[in-house]
Amino acid sequence: MKDANVSASAEAPGTSEPNYFEVDLAAVWRKLWESRWLLSAVVVAAAAIGGIATIFLPKYYEASTTLLPVESMTGVGGLGSLGNLGNLASLAGVNLGGSTDSSVEALELLKSRRFTLDFIRDRQLMPGMFPGQWDAKANSWKVSGDEIPTDENAYRKFGRKVRFISQDKKTGVISLTVRWRDPEMAADLTNDLVVRLNRTMQARAVLESDAAIRQLQSQFQQTDVVPLRGAIAEVLESEVKKRTLALVRDEYVMRVIDPAVATARWEHVSPSLPLFVFGGALLGALAGAFFVLVRGAIRGVGG
Repeated sequence: MKDANVSASAEAPGTSEPNYFEVDLAAVWRKLWESRWLLSAVVVAAAAIGGIATIFLPKYYEASTTLLPVESMTGVGGLGSLGNLGNLASLAGVNLGGSTDSSVEALELLKSRRFTLDFIRDRQLMPGMFPGQWDAKANSWKVSGDEIPTDENAYRKFGRKVRFISQDKKTGVISLTVRWRDPEMAADLTNDLVVRLNRTMQARAVLESDAAIRQLQSQFQQTDVVPLRGAIAEVLESEVKKRTLALVRDEYVMRVIDPAVATARWEHVSPSLPLFVFGGALLGALAGAFFVLVRGAIRGVGG
């Protein structure tokens, strides 16, 4: 026998089939509609609470810079440009690689542990990355022992919540973004990352060229084969050009198309006012509907 609102099929004797309930959606809608003004008030109040919460929560800002990888020097300092003479140079022990895409190395360096931790230490970012565990007045950690953030904690958090890297596969354009609690600091950190990346890659290139030049000069003095001396001299000239270019070009691997600038104080990315208002309204609607239905069920049982 089915009730008008909710019905159940009783278990037959000797069987273990479960009961099935049918919910009258029309009745549920009527209850909600009868309490529409209460639900509206709850939704508005919850949305307002969500909006007010954004005033007291910590604000985070983002600053982004647009980068374009500088075209790598194809064949500079390599044996591939020397043809058959390159083979003679190889036999002489000149160990030089071919052309490489330095932008790939630069991106991996930017994400690397050593580069990241050196940057965090130099800019003293640990207190800002873990503000809840840092006592600004005492200039020391509030916690002790194992609770003090480690280098591993800093490296992971920096890569997940502070620095963001994306690249357009078609154009090769790279976007580097830093999120921080101060807009000016966010812009400064973003631009500084690019400067340090270029300087590090620049220093590496100079060291590699210096080593190659010393090797080539040694091989040039040790051989009397005229074609081989010519090959080594050509590679040596290329390495000198490569070293000179590395010294004079500040934007060695990444050219800044659009530097990072500080946003206005009201342009914070977190907490998001629309998201908090919408989330508050949604939670208010669910909570209000639950309250109305439970209250109606209790009254129905009591009646």
